[in-house]
Amino acid sequence: MGKIVGIDYGKKRIGIAFANETNKIALPYKTVDASFDMQKTIDSILMSLNQIYNEITLFVIGLPLLLSGQEGDMAKEVKKFGEKLKDKTQINVKYFDERLTSAGIEKEMKYANISRKKRSKKIDTLAATRILQGFLDLP
Repeated sequence: MGKIVGIDYGKKRIGIAFANETNKIALPYKTVDASFDMQKTIDSILMSLNQIYNEITLFVIGLPLLLSGQEGDMAKEVKKFGEKLKDKTQINVKYFDERLTSAGIEKEMKYANISRKKRSKKIDTLAATRILQGFLDLP
């Protein structure tokens, strides 16, 4: 059974999470800075996953649909990113609806009185973890 990696794609930062050995629990991993060049961003992500790269069998990428369920500009960019990631790695990519994921995490962290600085360091990784856990919980 290979590793499943969750990705919260953003224009500034990319959150990364991966599933445990049984692919039942999503674990936060790290945040990678995004580049203006999507290929450089992909290279940075893959470099950060170097230790588990050969075990990865699936990437789950959060798809930021509009509240109406339609794809907006960011969703189209995420799909472009996913296609480039699949082309580079030959690893399957699936998308998971991530509407309001980051906003919900931000609200929870504010409620827990976590400082803005600490929130900004953790939000992307936690979003990737929530996206991946949502995918893992699918029947």
